[in-house]
Amino acid sequence: MSEFRIDRPLPPFMTQLHELSRDVFRHSINIFKKVDDIIFNTRLSECNKCKKYRSDKRCAKCGCLTEIKLRWEVTKCPIGKW
Repeated sequence: MSEFRIDRPLPPFMTQLHELSRDVFRHSINIFKKVDDIIFNTRLSECNKCKKYRSDKRCAKCGCLTEIKLRWEVTKCPIGKW
């Protein structure tokens, strides 16, 4: 049985653009290093428990596509969950 989730609205477009630009820059400076599957799954588990995690697999706080962002070594949860 899947959990019913009420999607919170995404942040304004400029906030999303800022978050994405910052993370892409940091990821490139870090030579595009990625986390292993264990860390990825731990992060994903935290997101799945979060009220800001939307059914379209985006974060309502920063607007990021979490399936991509969770893999990048340098990224952080915008509310400090991982």
